[in-house]
Amino acid sequence: MADSPHQLLARDSRDVLLPGAQTGDLRRRDRNVCRSPDRASAWEHMSRAGKRVAVIDAPFGRPTDGLNGVQITNWGVHDSWSWPRSSWPSGLIHEVVDRFGEHPVPYCDAPDPSLADYEVLRAGLIEGVRRKANLLRHHLAQEDWDFFLGVFSESHCAGHQFWHLMDPSHPRHAASAPPSLHWTIRDVYRAIDAGVGGSCATCQRRCPFS
Repeated sequence: MADSPHQLLARDSRDVLLPGAQTGDLRRRDRNVCRSPDRASAWEHMSRAGKRVAVIDAPFGRPTDGLNGVQITNWGVHDSWSWPRSSWPSGLIHEVVDRFGEHPVPYCDAPDPSLADYEVLRAGLIEGVRRKANLLRHHLAQEDWDFFLGVFSESHCAGHQFWHLMDPSHPRHAASAPPSLHWTIRDVYRAIDAGVGGSCATCQRRCPFS
């Protein structure tokens, strides 16, 4: 049975988990398997075809030296353990931090957070969306890319951490929590919507969004 070319990285930095093409069952494989040409990402294939590409915080997206464009890996993502933070060109990640700062939520899944911790996390996620939106708009404006991928992962963290505060039927629901915490998922998605809208405006109708 052939393995799918799509990759999920295991926490063990030496290995990856590869889903089978037919069953989807995850199988542990050495990470070097994913460095073969037939396991290249879509943007690597486009880069090799001469297309100009920009890839910013693709979840589990492996760093690609020599990409025909730019790549920022793990500036602000949910699973930052997947690859070391890096960029192509290599100095770009330092420029990003200098211009936009660090992402305010370096780690999402803290154990046993208090309501005060949730307030801090909520503020960090919304600020992280704002910084990510500025980062994406900045790079969208650099040139007329053939392919541009930018990911807001703050919604992933919000779903993990705030669902029980939104859903009154959840066994861990805290009815006494501030209303702002009950509506964090909505507010994070609203911030992302605004960020996507700003990116569309930067693109000025010259590129499709999906």
